[in-house]
Amino acid sequence: MEIRKAAVIGAGVMGGGIAAHIANAGVPVLLLDRLADGPNRNAIAEGALKRLIDSEPAAFMTKAAAAGVIVTPRSPQPRAPA
Repeated sequence: MEIRKAAVIGAGVMGGGIAAHIANAGVPVLLLDRLADGPNRNAIAEGALKRLIDSEPAAFMTKAAAAGVIVTPRSPQPRAPA
């Protein structure tokens, strides 16, 4: 079985680390977390990716591996209150 892409739900310490390991194996990863308040809905997942890139020791083997982590919102628009 060949794994072509993966998704990790939760951009905390564990989820971010898992995403980094998958990306290091050459598999594109979709990193998801809850939507942040404010104009940047991806702030939580983007912050996790930045921490992984800046960490010592490095979480990614190469910059190309880091580029394999894709951050996207689960919902492009906020929902209206019920």
